[in-house]
Amino acid sequence: MEGTVNSFLPSKGYGFLRGDDGRDYFVHHSDIVGEHTVIEGQRVAFEESATPKGYRARRVCPVKLAGATGYVLPDDVLTTRHPTIRGWEVLVESRWVVGGSSRESPDAAMRTLQERARRIGATAVLEVEYSKTRGAESGSGHGTHYFTIHHFDGRPVVVGKPSVHGNHRLDTLVGLDERAAQLKRELVTKTRKSRTIATLVAASIFVALGPMGLFVSRIPALVGLFVFVFAAIFPIVIWTLIAKDHDSWLALDD
Repeated sequence: MEGTVNSFLPSKGYGFLRGDDGRDYFVHHSDIVGEHTVIEGQRVAFEESATPKGYRARRVCPVKLAGATGYVLPDDVLTTRHPTIRGWEVLVESRWVVGGSSRESPDAAMRTLQERARRIGATAVLEVEYSKTRGAESGSGHGTHYFTIHHFDGRPVVVGKPSVHGNHRLDTLVGLDERAAQLKRELVTKTRKSRTIATLVAASIFVALGPMGLFVSRIPALVGLFVFVFAAIFPIVIWTLIAKDHDSWLALDD
């Protein structure tokens, strides 16, 4: 009988195929004839066998060998807290860690993680860990507003499935670490520029407010104290608002 391979995981050594009789058959690598392998979408010839657990394909022989096959990739970046994703093969490993944070919700933080992994060409993030921290800011009224920051981080990789319908070759998927390193350099440069601009602006404001100190002795003490505190703190606030950290979400895994 002949059939078509629905799925096969080389790392696990098993998969399933759909026979021309409409039945699903389990296929184990030990039942594949010779040194051949099978891939998703491939036509094979086999001997059907009924077992207590279901139908099994024996003496599986590829009708068309996997000579010019490629890989199919997931439509979106997959995430898992495990080191592997069921049904997908890890094609390219990575030495980097990506992170995603959000004050809105864990879902928003996860979307940020996926978007950042996509920037370096990853199709999945493995061993994802969740954490949260507490932040605070001055409210529009009285008191302080507290909020939760949700954070995910994990290891970006490229996963795929071998298939006769795949249009991605393995040699075009490599270079994940190189792309991450290049992006890290660009982000570090962006962070440095941001902090340089913030420092120049804060210094300019401080210099501009400096002459106000000449009038402190001529005004009431309480007003003078306010002017002094304002001149000292305002440049710091401006620096904090302008200086941005663009690169901390991408780091080498120690």
